[in-house]
Amino acid sequence: MRAKRLIASIATTILVASGLSLVQGAAPAAAIEGPLPSNVAPTWQTNGQVTAIAVVGENVYIGGRFTSVRLPGRPIGSGEIARNHLAAFEVATGRLVTSFNYDVNAPVHSLQSSADGKTLYVGGDFSTVNGVARNRLAAITVPTTAVPAGVLTSWNPGANARVTSIAASHSAVYVSGSFTSAGGAAKQRLAALNPGTGAVLPTFTAAADNVVYQLALSSGGTKLYLAGAFQSVNGDPDSHAAAVLDSATGTILPFPAGSVIPPRTASCIVEAKSVKTDSSGAYFGVEGSGLGCFDGTFAANNDGTLRWQSKCLGATQAVQPIGGILYTGSHTHDCSGDRPADPNAFPELGSLKGLSRHLLSRSTTNGLLGTWYPNTDGGPNNAGLGPRVMATDGSQLFVGGEFTTVNGLPQQGFARFDPATGDLASPSRPAPPTAVARAGGKVSIYVQTSLDTDDTHLTVRLFRDGGSTPIATAAVNSLFWKRPVLTFSDDALPVGTSHSYTADVKETSGPRVGPRSLPSRTITVIRTATGYPAAVDPDSPVLFWRLGDAGSPLTADSSNTKNPGGLTLGGGGLSYNAAGAIAGNTAVTLNGTTGYISATRGQNSPGTFSIEAWFKTTSVKGGRIFGFGNQQGGLDLYGNPVPSRQYDKHLYLANDGRLVFGVHAGRAITLTTPGRYNNGAWHHVVGTQGPLGMTLYVDGRKIAQNTQATNAQYYGYWRMGGDNLTGWPLAPTSRFLAGTLDEVAVYNRVLALTSVQRHYVASGRRLS
Repeated sequence: MRAKRLIASIATTILVASGLSLVQGAAPAAAIEGPLPSNVAPTWQTNGQVTAIAVVGENVYIGGRFTSVRLPGRPIGSGEIARNHLAAFEVATGRLVTSFNYDVNAPVHSLQSSADGKTLYVGGDFSTVNGVARNRLAAITVPTTAVPAGVLTSWNPGANARVTSIAASHSAVYVSGSFTSAGGAAKQRLAALNPGTGAVLPTFTAAADNVVYQLALSSGGTKLYLAGAFQSVNGDPDSHAAAVLDSATGTILPFPAGSVIPPRTASCIVEAKSVKTDSSGAYFGVEGSGLGCFDGTFAANNDGTLRWQSKCLGATQAVQPIGGILYTGSHTHDCSGDRPADPNAFPELGSLKGLSRHLLSRSTTNGLLGTWYPNTDGGPNNAGLGPRVMATDGSQLFVGGEFTTVNGLPQQGFARFDPATGDLASPSRPAPPTAVARAGGKVSIYVQTSLDTDDTHLTVRLFRDGGSTPIATAAVNSLFWKRPVLTFSDDALPVGTSHSYTADVKETSGPRVGPRSLPSRTITVIRTATGYPAAVDPDSPVLFWRLGDAGSPLTADSSNTKNPGGLTLGGGGLSYNAAGAIAGNTAVTLNGTTGYISATRGQNSPGTFSIEAWFKTTSVKGGRIFGFGNQQGGLDLYGNPVPSRQYDKHLYLANDGRLVFGVHAGRAITLTTPGRYNNGAWHHVVGTQGPLGMTLYVDGRKIAQNTQATNAQYYGYWRMGGDNLTGWPLAPTSRFLAGTLDEVAVYNRVLALTSVQRHYVASGRRLS
C-alpha cells in the first residue's frame, strides 16, 4: 500500500446539501450533541393533522383533525382503525392503546394532564364526547388497570368558541382560545377554572383582545405565560403576542423580553404560536407575516429579561426544551440573521421551492443551533408547515403536525424520537470521487463529504481499485448545509497503470459506516502532460477545469495548485459528457437558466490575470461564460440562484453573439468583439489584464485592447456559466449561458499572444 504517500486536505469552502447553497468560512464550533437520535422510534400514525399532545403516565395522548390511526410505515387507507380526533399510544412502544376510544365530534386542539396526573383535560372545537354534550371542554380520567378505558367526568365548564390551550395546577385549570365566555361567565379568551367543579375562579381576571394560542405555567406555578395573536392583555398594548401573568390574579408581570416582537403593522404581523417553560424560564416560537418580520424563537429568563433571540425565518410553530436543548418545529429556511454569532446558522435554502428544515435543535442557554438534522415534509403536497406541536416525557420528544413523512419515509401526523432506540442513522452515500492524473506519477482525488443526521463528526475513507482497506482517511465536521470537500493526493504511482477510487464515510466516534460510493472514472498515471494540457501547463494556470468529469458534483482542477476544483450548482442545470472542444475530453452543457460551477475556494480578486475558455452556443439571449463575483452560490426564497453583488473580470456573450470582456474600476470598462460567435461552433476566448492594460483574444487572434491597468478589489469566487451582469454594456437577456463549455483556466499573469496561440493550435485547429 502507498498510504504514506497519500495526503488529505480539507477545503475551506464547503458544499451545501442538495445543491442548495455554498458558503465560505471557518470550521464551525463544536456541535451541540443532544441525547436524541435522528431516527424515529416506531409509533402508530394518523390520517390527518395532530394539533395537541399530552404525556400522562405510561400513555401519550394526541388530538387533532384525524379520524383514524394505523400502524407505522403503512400508507394512508391501509389498516385504518377509527379514532375520532383523540387517541392514545403507549409511551414506551408507540402502540395503540386499544381500550382508550372516545368519539369526539370535532377537532381537538389542546390536551393537558391534571396536576395529580389522574385526569386528562381536553379542549377544541367539539360539542359532544361519546354523544354527551361537552362544549369545547371536557375531562377524562386517565386509564388504570381497574378502569382501562377511563371515564368521561362530569366536569363541564363549556366555552362558546375554540379552546386552543390548557394549563393546569393543583388549584386551577387555565384555558385560552378565541372564546368570549367560559364556565358560564364572560371571559375574553382567558379563564381560570376550578379543577373540581369547572366554575370560573373570580380572582383571575385577565383578558386578551385576540386569540391566545398557547399557555404555559412556570416551573413553580406562580406565572402564566401567553403566546398568541393578541395586541393587548388587560388593555395593555405593551403586552402583544407574548406576555406573562400572575397565575393567581391574572395581573400583568414585567416582561421586557417581549419587546423583541414588533408591534403589528400593515406590512408586518407577528404572532407567538407556542410557549414552553423549564426551571430557568420560557421559550417562545414566533411566526411573522411580511418580508423579514421576526419569525423565529426567543428565550426569557425567570425575571422576564431576554436571554437570547434567534432571527431564523420560517414560522416556528412548536418548541420543547429537553435537558438543555430546545427542539423546534417550523419550516425554517434562512438563519443568516443569526450570523456571525452562530457558526451553524445556515443561509436561505429556497423555502418557496419546499426547501426547509422542519425540525431543528438549539441550546437553551445561548440559542446556538445544534446539529440534529431529522426532517419532515410540510404535509400533503408539501404545502403546509409540517410540525405543529411538541411534547416530552422528560427524555423522548413527541412531534405532531400535518407532515406525511419523516426522514423521507412514510409517517403521518405523529412521530416520536426516543434515546432508548439508539443511533440507527448511518452517514449517507458520498458521490463518486473525482480524480485527475498529474505529471510525475501523481493522482489528485476530490471527495465531497456526506451527511449523518445526528452525528456531524465523520471520517472520510478513500479506497483505490475497489480495495477493502482505505489508503487514506480524513476527519471532518459535516453539516446538512456545509459538506467539506476533501483533496487527496495519491503520489508515486507507476506510470501507465490505471486506477479508480471509491469513498465511504463513517462516524468518527461511533460504529456506523455509510455505503461506499460508486467508483470515480478510471485514471491512467502519466509521467508528463501531453496534448492540450502540455500546451497549457507551461503557463502555470492557477485554475484549470478540463470539465471531463463523468458527473460528480466536484469538478477536477488539473492545475498544479491542487485546488479542490469547482462545485456543480444549479439543481440539475448542467449535464456532462458532451463532445468537447478537444479530442479525447468531454465538456459540460448548461441549460441557460440555473446551471453553473463555482470555485470551492474564495480569494482576493487579482489585479493581474488572464481567463480562458472554450464555448459553443446558438443562444440569442447571451449569458456569462466565466468571471469573478463575491457570491459563491446559494438560493433565494424562490429557489433561484443568488447573483453576486460585486462582479467583474468576466467574459460574456451579448444577445447578438458579440463577446465582451470587462473589469470594473469605478465604472464598467469593456472590450467588445465586432464579430458574432453564437453560430454553434467551438470558439476559444481569452481575456487578460495587467500593467499595460486589457486584451481580448478570440480563436487565437487579438481582437481588442486598451490601457486600463486596474480593477475592483474584493473577496470572491471564480464562477463558470452564470452570474450577475446588471448594469454592464450589452448586458444580455439571460445572465446564464445556454451552451457547452470546456477547458476553463485562470492565470495570475498576462498570457502573451504566443501562449494564446499555442493553446489554440494544441486543440488541433489552425490559425486562420
